[in-house]
Amino acid sequence: MFNYNGVYKFNSAIDELIDEDTRDFIVRKLKYVDSNYSEEDACIGLMYETMPTAGISGRLLNFMVIVKCLRSENPKDMLAVAIAMSREGAYYRPQAIEYFEKYFKSNCKLPFMPGNCYRGENDDEYQSRSLFSDWFLHSELSRLYEQEYKFDKAVEQLEECIKYAKGGNPADFTRIGDILIKIGTQNAKQYYDKLFKSKYYEIHQRTFDHAYEKLEEKIASGYAYKPRKNKKPPQLSDHQLLALGAAPCLI
Repeated sequence: MFNYNGVYKFNSAIDELIDEDTRDFIVRKLKYVDSNYSEEDACIGLMYETMPTAGISGRLLNFMVIVKCLRSENPKDMLAVAIAMSREGAYYRPQAIEYFEKYFKSNCKLPFMPGNCYRGENDDEYQSRSLFSDWFLHSELSRLYEQEYKFDKAVEQLEECIKYAKGGNPADFTRIGDILIKIGTQNAKQYYDKLFKSKYYEIHQRTFDHAYEKLEEKIASGYAYKPRKNKKPPQLSDHQLLALGAAPCLI
């Protein structure tokens, strides 16, 4: 999948961008994916195996996946593109959201982590051994929606997170509260008033009380959320990286 007639090499344009250590790191990752994942699962496997990878290494690996899978009808490739784009910042967020939505509509199951290639007796065991949990994917999509000011959809995704975590992660609840503060502090207050009467309050009392104290401070100060300025289009270096992402002979 990620080699050219069994050889991992880069063209001269890529060689000018990266040093030997970067080249060796990328090749090691690609070899591991080729050895441990099927061709169908290679791109999503690469996104899992390179989490997190920063700097030029991460960017080149992201763009390799984007260029290779952008038009793929394989839901796992769609998810790989979504994750790669989500790692590339604000300009790529709308497309990342689009590809996350395509993946979720497919109802596709992700492959197992290498070394755990068997299915448990129920879906919970399956999810615990898959590359990315449903909780993680919904959490990521919520983050993207929130950054795009689609607050209602961000909350919906966090409600999915609560379902998958069975209410065990207090941050899922307080993230909803933080989003509602952006809509309006009274919206957040109403949310916490209901939350304090729920079965989750006894479990997460300290976390919820602390979040509510912060909310009261914002209400007292007359806080009103102000969106940031519009994101800037990518610089030339981004376009160069996108073009060069397809340049290695292994792609």
